Amino acid sequence: MEGFTQFIIIIGAILEIIVLICFFILCSNVSKIKKSLFSDTNTNYGRKIMCLLSLNEKDKAKDLLIKNIKTDIDAYIETYPSASKKKVATYIEKLYKPYLEALDMKIDLSIFDEPKQ
Repeated sequence: MEGFTQFIIIIGAILEIIVLICFFILCSNVSKIKKSLFSDTNTNYGRKIMCLLSLNEKDKAKDLLIKNIKTDIDAYIETYPSASKKKVATYIEKLYKPYLEALDMKIDLSIFDEPKQ
């Protein structure tokens, strides 16, 4: 009976070491995921915005969204210089609609109206 108890204790110790190693591997993976989410080279702004929202960082998420909208407006105008302002507004509204709704924000589309002559 004493030999069986020692065997169980040894097996338990081995399992604890395995679980400890798995825990450290998991922590390392979480750290890599966190770094990839918030790295500047990551272009998936949607993931960043939703992650910030889940962390209750609404102001940071709004700032990131506004920054991306400005960048996309500039890029769209550079790519399509003859595009109407209304077309740019429609593109931006369609692209960012889920994030604007999640942050309770609206874009004032009247600023994109063509001037009347």
